[in-house]
Amino acid sequence: MDFDVVQGDIAAERTDALVNAAGTSLEMGSGVAGALRRRGGEELNEAASEATRRSLAAADERGCESIVIPALGCGVAGFDLSEGTRIIAEEIAGFEADSLADARLIGYSDDEYERMRAVAEDVRANGES
Repeated sequence: MDFDVVQGDIAAERTDALVNAAGTSLEMGSGVAGALRRRGGEELNEAASEATRRSLAAADERGCESIVIPALGCGVAGFDLSEGTRIIAEEIAGFEADSLADARLIGYSDDEYERMRAVAEDVRANGES
């Protein structure tokens, strides 16, 4: 599916669904962030892929038309921003949605946004999914 990279505060986004890397406790370092931090290597990549796929599927199954996804694990968990963005962008690009029509990958700072935008452009140009 097509997607955009946007800059801003995820809490200020108007969307049907937004993804939070924290667990149900909403403590940073739990949930996806904690799982990513505990893993390494290929397992880390698979955890990021799985979290993205599950988020997209859950939103789509609930009839959401829009979703905003941050760079999962690239904050507290310390996952490389470019690598994490590539994994998330490839998962979004390869997702076949029924209801989702608006997917956004969000970066907060100027640097995050620019790096994420460049990686997303590369994923789109190379048709990776």
